Amino acid sequence: MLEPLLTYRWVSWLYEYNPSKKFLDELIETYDLHELVEDDIVEPNTQDKIDVYNQCLFVVLHFPKYDRLKSRYLQNEFNLVVGKNYLITLSTYMTDHVMKLKQWFAEELSEAEADEKHKFSPYYLMYVIMDTMYDKTIRTLQSFTKDLRSMEEVIFKSPRLDKSLLEQIMIRKRNAVTLKHMFMPHQEIIGLMQEEMLKFFWGELDVYFEDLAYKIDKILNTVEILHEDIESLYDTYNAMVNMRTNTIITVLTTFTALTGIMTLISWVFGMNVPLPWANDPFTLIIILVTMVIVAISMVGFFRWKKWL
Repeated sequence: MLEPLLTYRWVSWLYEYNPSKKFLDELIETYDLHELVEDDIVEPNTQDKIDVYNQCLFVVLHFPKYDRLKSRYLQNEFNLVVGKNYLITLSTYMTDHVMKLKQWFAEELSEAEADEKHKFSPYYLMYVIMDTMYDKTIRTLQSFTKDLRSMEEVIFKSPRLDKSLLEQIMIRKRNAVTLKHMFMPHQEIIGLMQEEMLKFFWGELDVYFEDLAYKIDKILNTVEILHEDIESLYDTYNAMVNMRTNTIITVLTTFTALTGIMTLISWVFGMNVPLPWANDPFTLIIILVTMVIVAISMVGFFRWKKWL
C-alpha cells in the first residue's frame, strides 16, 4: 500500500528515492500511469524532458548530489508526475530537504487563505520543491566560490606548488562543467512547464515560474563565472610553475657556467706537465683568487645583461 508523504484536502504528495521494482509496479497500477511514463520511470534518463498526457504532466530534471568521497557532483535524477490532485516525486538519491518540506507544506497549507486556491494544487507543491532545490544549489555555488578564493590564496602564498593542488583545480573544473551541463536544459523545461500548466490548472502560477526562471539564470551565470575563475586559476597556476621552473633553470645554468670556468682552470693547472709558478708557494692562492674574480665577473656580466 502506497502511503503519501503528505495529504491535505484533495492534494497528495508521494515521494520515494531509489524506488524498487515492486514500488514502481504498485505506483503505476495505483495511478494508472501511461505506458510511456512507466518506461521513463523504470529506465534512467540522461536528458531532461517534459511530456504532456491527458491525465498528467511528466517531468525529468537532474539536480547535483555531491559525493564527498570522490569530490564530484553526481546527477540526481528527479521524476515528477503531476496530476490534478497528486504529485509524485522520485529521485535516484535521497535529498535532505524532504522532511523539512513536508513540515513546511503542512504549515503553509493550513495558513492559506480561501482565495489562494493555487496553493491547494500539486503544481504549487512542485514549484516549492524545485524552488528549494534551486536555493540549495545557489548556496552550494556560494561555497564553491569561497573555495576558489581559498585556492587562489594558496597558489600565491605557497612556497611550493605540488601536484595535489593541480588535481584540486582540475576536480573543480570538472564539477563546474558538470553543473553547467546539468542546469542548461532547465531553462527550456521551465518555459514549457509554465505553458503546459494552463491545461491542468487555472491559477496565479506565472509569478512562481518567473521566480524559477530567474533563479535558473542566476545559477547559470554563477556557474559561468566560476568556470572562468577556474580557467584563470589554472592559467595562474601554470604561470607560477613556469616562473619557478625558469628561476631554477637560470640558477642551474649560472652555476654550470661558473663551475665550468673553474673546472677549466683547475684542469689546466692539474696537468702533469711543467707550468709557470709550479713551484711557487703562492700558486694555489693565486688560482683560488683568479677563480673568485672570474666568478664575480661572470655574475656581474649576467646582471648587466639582465639574465639574472
